[in-house]
Amino acid sequence: MTRAIGIIVMAGGFLAISPNLRQDAFRTALRTESFLDSHSPYSYLVVTAVIVGTAILLARSVAEKR
Repeated sequence: MTRAIGIIVMAGGFLAISPNLRQDAFRTALRTESFLDSHSPYSYLVVTAVIVGTAILLARSVAEKR
């Protein structure tokens, strides 16, 4: 968990100090949003599956470490 938080903080730091990287990240997020919006409702199912799959993988890795 500490490693995940550290990666998120470092990514936020890079976005804070690099205007070009920040602009590219926001542009990519907007393109992704418009792509998902144009392919509704299937895109919501895919995103939900990705989120659930990520949660399951994280839960398994935490359970294995105990």
